[in-house]
Amino acid sequence: MNQQQDSTTSQLKEQCFDYLLILDFEATCEDGDKSFPNEIIEFPTIALNTKTLEIDCQFHNYVKPKINPTLTKFCTELTGIQQEWVDKGETFKNCLTKHQQWLMEQFVNHGKSFCFVTCGDWDLNTMLKKQCEIDNISIPSFYKQWINIKKEFTRIYKEKAYGMTSMLNYFKLELKGRHHSGIDDCLNITRVVQEILKQGHVLEITTKISDKSVRRMEKRMQGDNYDKNKKEEYKKKVEELKKEGKNNKKDKKKKQQETSSNMESASTTTNKKKEYKNPATTTDAIVVIKRQIEIETDEDDGFSICLITRGREPFKGSLAFPGGFIDYGEKPEDACVRELLEETHLKAEKENLQLIAVAGDPKRDPRQHTISIIYAVKIVDGLKELKADDDAANVGFYSLKKLLKGDYSLAFDHQAIVNQFGKWFYSFGKESKFYYEVKEEDKI
Repeated sequence: MNQQQDSTTSQLKEQCFDYLLILDFEATCEDGDKSFPNEIIEFPTIALNTKTLEIDCQFHNYVKPKINPTLTKFCTELTGIQQEWVDKGETFKNCLTKHQQWLMEQFVNHGKSFCFVTCGDWDLNTMLKKQCEIDNISIPSFYKQWINIKKEFTRIYKEKAYGMTSMLNYFKLELKGRHHSGIDDCLNITRVVQEILKQGHVLEITTKISDKSVRRMEKRMQGDNYDKNKKEEYKKKVEELKKEGKNNKKDKKKKQQETSSNMESASTTTNKKKEYKNPATTTDAIVVIKRQIEIETDEDDGFSICLITRGREPFKGSLAFPGGFIDYGEKPEDACVRELLEETHLKAEKENLQLIAVAGDPKRDPRQHTISIIYAVKIVDGLKELKADDDAANVGFYSLKKLLKGDYSLAFDHQAIVNQFGKWFYSFGKESKFYYEVKEEDKI
């Protein structure tokens, strides 16, 4: 870092987050047609390090629209986005998944906190909601709070910010690149943020999406029969999971033995073809509850994690997350919900899962090479049915603070996963209330 940078960063105040992620969607549009169904077609994010004011990394993908796959002439002229770019782009669902993986790899896994910064509330409060409705997916917890830089500019300088260009003009900065190009707009908004931080101001969260707001969105997606349909669908799903779980448990060992036998038979041929071994895939559930306590301490802040006591080897008698093997043809999130129900009787919906980590060290399981997909799970039906079952000898809730200090003996690599989860939870999960609040009628 040069002397000028040293001088600049020495005046900086500590921000609430390690990184500010500047995001600016571009969407399909038509001139003068407010009823035109907008879809996200550009998904850029720039990561600004709040300690150095340097851009450390960025994410940039074009998205293929599905309602109107052909861009209008107006849209192309406004944004500069070409038809061939979106034709080669990802679906929004895939792009959103990649973006979350980027967040995990760049920040969460390294214990770095972040907050999104947008120029207005349209990107995350309007457009993301619309796009999630189109794709029939829930809004992930990462995107439920952000800093509207226009509001913060107005708060700090007591002058209304009409948009990105007015803020650039305030700092006597020229527009770089093309206005309404998502990645160029991100770069220009980043320059505005850099100027504000250089002057010693601290940016604060301005907007949050509540769980009630998300529920209203889901109701719009399903119409007036939402509550009735949801209840019936959930009841049916629980029964199916119970039935499938019992059958799968009986047949699982037999299937695994048959598969292993078939693989050995296929690999042992007269021409001695190379033998291939594939790792088994498992899933684990991390359920957090919030207990009411009088005084929060370093030992206990009221947050606890559900752990089972393993009833079988390996690690018999040790604590572990509820989880198990994913059956052939089964989605990981479905397996996570099923295993949680089978081992603890706790109920969840796959819409209330948040990917936390993928653990794949070949030595993590002494039986065989396993890859585990770990989800944070927000339960939906309380703790009244809590009971150890299947492979679990016991089930209970253990202080997250004590777990992070290593006070308990955990099976497999679950201590490392707890440590990683703790970084995510205290950065995002707690703020977005990705936990179950214990009620008086719950018995634990």
